[in-house]
Amino acid sequence: MVNISQTNSNTFQVNNLNKVDLQAFKVGQTLTATILKPVGNQILLQIGTQSLLADTKLTNLTTGNLQVTVKQTQPSVILTIANPKAPGLQTTNVVQSTLQATYRQALGQQLPVSQALNQMLTLPNLPVAIQSSIQLLLEQLLRPKPTLDGKDLKQFINQSGLFLESGLKQGKAASTLNQDTKALLLKMQQQTLNQLQNAPNSAGLKQLNSLIGQAINKLTVQQLQLYENPNLINAEIPMQNSTALESIRFEIYRHQAPNEKTWEVFIKLTIDSQEMDVKLQLNEERQTLNCKIWCETMALEQKVTANLSLLTRQFEQLDLNIPAIEIVNTPFKASEFATKVALIDISV
Repeated sequence: MVNISQTNSNTFQVNNLNKVDLQAFKVGQTLTATILKPVGNQILLQIGTQSLLADTKLTNLTTGNLQVTVKQTQPSVILTIANPKAPGLQTTNVVQSTLQATYRQALGQQLPVSQALNQMLTLPNLPVAIQSSIQLLLEQLLRPKPTLDGKDLKQFINQSGLFLESGLKQGKAASTLNQDTKALLLKMQQQTLNQLQNAPNSAGLKQLNSLIGQAINKLTVQQLQLYENPNLINAEIPMQNSTALESIRFEIYRHQAPNEKTWEVFIKLTIDSQEMDVKLQLNEERQTLNCKIWCETMALEQKVTANLSLLTRQFEQLDLNIPAIEIVNTPFKASEFATKVALIDISV
């Protein structure tokens, strides 16, 4: 079985060519691909005697036959859907057009929530109601504490704004949704627009409205990315420490190779104005966790090294097999898998 990754809305690219019978594919040839069954967010195709696992956004496809045309065979095999006007594909093309239009609108004007909040706090002469909304959002932020654990982080990721619409669709309680970052920003945005009707020349309100819009755009881009790539979660959790607003950035990737359950997590932190990156690789089946840490400065590295024994004990309490935690000298990059999954620069 091989993987196929989609290069555009009607094209599939076959990977793992060492497992593919290339003699079965000739440029210009039209083949019948049988959709056997969905596998998570993928579909299992049968072309001749070969089984192909396909990543696809064509959510309306059902089991049955589909005509594909071989577009190229070198350096990779690319298959194009022969009938892009089929009813299911037309619906998908509309979705893709909407996604791309939203990307174009949001990408140019976006700002992490923590940075937007930092700038909001410097704006003078804001109405009392607006100041109360800003304070309410600040009260929802993560605050470092010795007992911070996975349950806390899960809660903050859930209310980060990435899952607001999903929560609304599922009918979650208003008390839960009222703690959602995006919901609070949308409410503040409406308040600001109402205030601007009464004071259209207010420079502070205009700047506030711009900052709110940029923060919402940032969350929207992350939501679109999650929609297109369910195996990638890119989240930034605003964090209130003793001196300033910062953020913890998570990049979580799930490998979905056949018979493999591997998670890869990148955590980007700022500690005492110094950057620290953590890379975790968890294999569910073997219950092993590999941890690598990069520190921007030697002073931070010494502080981390002094606490490695505590970190190791905390990992061991999770009943995980922990090889020695490694301090690396150079920042690490996302894995090849993560690079293939990400469609846009998640650092924007």
